Amino acid sequence: MTIHELPATSPIHGRRCWVRVTSRRADGFVEFDFSIGDPDLAVDLILPTHAFEEFCRVNRAGTSATNKGASSTASSPSGATGNPASTHEAPHTQETNPMTVDIRVRSVKPLRNTFAHIAQRFGDKPASRYQEGTYNLQAEVNYHYKPLWDPDGQLYDQRRTAVVMRDWYAPKDPRQYYYGSYTMARARQQEAADRQMEMAEQRGLLADLPEAERSLLVRAVLPLRHYEWGANTNMSQVAAYGWGTAITQAAAMGMMDRLGMAQHLSRIGLMLDGNTGTSLAQAKQHWMDDEAWQPLRRQTENTFVLRDWFESLVAQALVADSLVYPLLLDRFERHVAARCGHGLATVLDFPLRWQAESARWVDAVVKTCAAESEPNRELIAGWAGKWQAAYASALTPLAELAMGAEQGAAVLREIGDALRARLVRLQVIA
Repeated sequence: MTIHELPATSPIHGRRCWVRVTSRRADGFVEFDFSIGDPDLAVDLILPTHAFEEFCRVNRAGTSATNKGASSTASSPSGATGNPASTHEAPHTQETNPMTVDIRVRSVKPLRNTFAHIAQRFGDKPASRYQEGTYNLQAEVNYHYKPLWDPDGQLYDQRRTAVVMRDWYAPKDPRQYYYGSYTMARARQQEAADRQMEMAEQRGLLADLPEAERSLLVRAVLPLRHYEWGANTNMSQVAAYGWGTAITQAAAMGMMDRLGMAQHLSRIGLMLDGNTGTSLAQAKQHWMDDEAWQPLRRQTENTFVLRDWFESLVAQALVADSLVYPLLLDRFERHVAARCGHGLATVLDFPLRWQAESARWVDAVVKTCAAESEPNRELIAGWAGKWQAAYASALTPLAELAMGAEQGAAVLREIGDALRARLVRLQVIA
């Protein structure tokens, strides 16, 4: 390979340059490397012979007919050899020839394949985006101050729950949600929900319901806006005081989801009253004063004073949602559909799909933590039993309101049995 150095007065920024002729092809093309400043960093170029001569003339480069692998000696016009800076003028030509650039890909081996905190757990190998955005991110040192509201604890403290885990990253999210994947999934779901709501509004699916069903919808479903606000508060506690990003980031996403569910219910109310807001005001009044809603409201407020964030997760996401959503959304819609068709299903499909998706994460967390140790399992089982009894009692008047005393009681028993079967599947109870 022949190396020709351009003189220091080269037109290219006054920097030292080199030309390496790697091949002179039979079809009249010259393959060469061109370097500026560092002969080890080059771009591969290919030009016709006359264009190569012009390239060298313009840049005052020495030329050589030496092929790849030949001696690195350069020949000057005077016949001198061994001088890489020797130059000669290419023959003058009036013809303008196009330049052909052949860009070749060179692979660069990375010095490391992932972040250091990920390599500590999984080794130095490519990691998924979920792993990069989840593992080993929990703050553990340099808290600077103790929380004034809890002087016996640290700002982030594993002791804020009685559940004990060797590794709080073990209960991972089966949905693999990190911020990017979560927002994209929710955007797609929101677009689908918007289409459903638009169709229901355009076809008058709620407006055409009998007045009795419309009033029942305002009284038995719309007050769940305030239940969702309570759920947002409980998930906020899990996100704030939980330990390990695998749990806290999913809880933060669930926290925002509950505001989305409240807004979705509000849109249903606005469809019912023609965007006047009167149905929402009535729903708030039912939540505050209706005797049927006061037991559920009381239990919602009872969860606000729980100190153990894992108990809050069990009470809200495992127990309460497993009873409220099937009773007041799924089974209530079927009850209305038996008399008035499935128009209501169009606007309640989104919350039910969200609940099924969210339950996958809740199940993964509960099952993993219960399997960690027998004390954990007993603790979770005790919380689940305590809150199931409380919420079953609180929902009894609402089941009667929504579906009548006999049918409501039967549905509530069926839903309670489904929750117990779920706890058995999660190996929380036998």
